[in-house]
Amino acid sequence: MNNERRQNPIHLILDEAHRYIKKDYKYVFKENIFEKIAREGRKYSLYLLVSSQRPSELSETVLSQCANFIIHRIQNEVDMRYVYAVLPFFSEDFVNKIKQSVPGEALVFGNCVSMPLHVKIHEAKPAPDSENCKISEEWFKTSVK
Repeated sequence: MNNERRQNPIHLILDEAHRYIKKDYKYVFKENIFEKIAREGRKYSLYLLVSSQRPSELSETVLSQCANFIIHRIQNEVDMRYVYAVLPFFSEDFVNKIKQSVPGEALVFGNCVSMPLHVKIHEAKPAPDSENCKISEEWFKTSVK
């Protein structure tokens, strides 16, 4: 049975993960299932990929079980301090690289690479339709009647 599991691993991709793997949160079943998967899932070939723009809101248990990281620019100082505090091998040099990154750049480190890499991420084609609203333009539009 174990070999069969290893041949067919399951990867759960949790986008906007800060919405459902929060730290200090009262869960219906007294435990966050994602924390249990992070701690024990490997023996069942069940893996998590966690994506969040707010790492300071994520469960420390889940983050502590992660082996690989791709960290894009973090502008919020609270999030940056949290990442620095939770990841034991995260250095001041990493903090500076992340703060100086421009959109489309990331710091990759963990078991997946032999040394931390500062990388440029290829732009998606077609690009996602995720442009921010241009508030100042919207405010001053003339009404069409």
